[in-house]
Amino acid sequence: GSGNKFLPTLVKYSFLLNLQNHLFSVFIIMPFLSRWSIVYLSFISLPAQEYGLGKSSTQYKSKIGLILNFIFVLIINWYFFKYFSLIILLFIILIITLLKNIVHRKIGGITGDVLGASVEITEISYLILLNLILH
Repeated sequence: GSGNKFLPTLVKYSFLLNLQNHLFSVFIIMPFLSRWSIVYLSFISLPAQEYGLGKSSTQYKSKIGLILNFIFVLIINWYFFKYFSLIILLFIILIITLLKNIVHRKIGGITGDVLGASVEITEISYLILLNLILH
């Protein structure tokens, strides 16, 4: 329902209030980073079902695509946050790997809903980490 979107939006807004001096960089990096989390999660996961977005996203994964996407996100992060960008990316890798382990244990793989949740989890984790690093 509407609560499923309202709470993450409220959480993001509250963390963004503390990052007013960095809003430009946050709004540039956050979408790239959260979409990269889909690429990474698809690469390290198995599908939960024989059909659907989880299946198709894991079916066409490539190591070169993962690496090129990682380099692109690293360059964008590096431009704004220099050495903190490595911490940011390692943190997101850890969070998404934990998500993968939980989801594989519960439902046996990923679905399209899990991929969508990874975007929200990545964005909120990114904002939490930035608040910790910059304040």
